[in-house]
Amino acid sequence: MSNQLQTPMFITENLPIEPQPVVPPSLAEPLQTELNLARFFSFIFKPSHTRTSEARAKSWVVDANGTSIQAKILIEPVDGETLTTLDHRTYLALQKVWWDQTHEPNGYTTLTLKDLARVMQLGWGQKTLRMLKMSLRRLRKVPITWFYSFYDKNAEQYISTEEPMTILGALRLIEVRSAAVGQQPTVKAVKSTTANRPERIKSRFRFNEYIERNLSMGYTKPVFLNVAMTLRGEIALSLYSFLDIVMADKLSWERRTTELLRDDLMVRGTYTWPAERRRLLQKA
Repeated sequence: MSNQLQTPMFITENLPIEPQPVVPPSLAEPLQTELNLARFFSFIFKPSHTRTSEARAKSWVVDANGTSIQAKILIEPVDGETLTTLDHRTYLALQKVWWDQTHEPNGYTTLTLKDLARVMQLGWGQKTLRMLKMSLRRLRKVPITWFYSFYDKNAEQYISTEEPMTILGALRLIEVRSAAVGQQPTVKAVKSTTANRPERIKSRFRFNEYIERNLSMGYTKPVFLNVAMTLRGEIALSLYSFLDIVMADKLSWERRTTELLRDDLMVRGTYTWPAERRRLLQKA
């Protein structure tokens, strides 16, 4: 008998391996978002199919130095448009740009819409360009009024904004295109090496001063940007944002689906049968 050791044999099966999405390191790290808006993401940003011309409000009672005060958030649509879950994604992407970019002396942050689409994990094209421009304009013009509900870290107290606040305090969308052959360039048509390539033009934005101040002072909440951007369903993003706040200090939580959809996620429509509500949430 031979004393030579024999190499053991292993039998393996060719099992299918599911590809895992590659997430850039910068997207996998938690994004520090302004805490006031983060607490009410599911209320402020509604699914796009819930467009309405009516203002909506959320109120509760807060304690201010031993005195009970009614706090309230009021969102008023402009031209029949309100803030949607797409604007939620755009806002998160803008905060990443704000953290990553060096700000100009006047406080502006530069960006290109193509880079913004890349952060949001969107394919680039004319449809995406139009969609992002509309989203940015809503963030600039749809007002939010905070009645003793916005915490100012600098003052260390809840404040009431007498004037409605827009998430973007300033926005400049810049496009440069060439004039037609044989024509002189005009203000709206300027000769440029980036002609007909608006994605290469750097636009500029600023958040509202209260939002920027809270960000600078660390009044923030971490959000996993890669998770938020991969949740394509509108209700899914609202549900994720809502549960992220609710479950921050507890291990279990119960809620009837009727109130969850109607009051917490602001989903429009009536869902009489439990099976309808289950199907809607299962899609999320």
